[in-house]
Amino acid sequence: MPNALVTGAGSGIGRAIAERLVKDGFKVWITDREEAWAKAVGEALGMPYLRLDVTSRVELEAARERVYGEDGRLDVLVANAGVSTMNRFLDLTEEEWDYNMNVNAKGTFLTLQTFARAMVAQDFMP
Repeated sequence: MPNALVTGAGSGIGRAIAERLVKDGFKVWITDREEAWAKAVGEALGMPYLRLDVTSRVELEAARERVYGEDGRLDVLVANAGVSTMNRFLDLTEEEWDYNMNVNAKGTFLTLQTFARAMVAQDFMP
């Protein structure tokens, strides 16, 4: 069975992606910064779940080790986690900007880099 890991799968688009992958026959690792959300989706789909903050290289490396330790490979990586501070541009604070960029840009970069290093070393065909 091919496997996948979806970040931000505790709600919204990430959850919908995870549901579709399960429907298509994938084992899906459900991850979210909110552990309760990841757990709820993981249990609903009968899939493993992890609390994962994509802005933390340490947490990403631990997730990679868990996936590769159990499955020996990763076939699909969906770097979906993202946030949006709903504020007017002129009212947006520097802290809000930094938070958005940290999750949306840095988090995506760290996620892809952390898992790509392991995926490059494997045969990509499930």
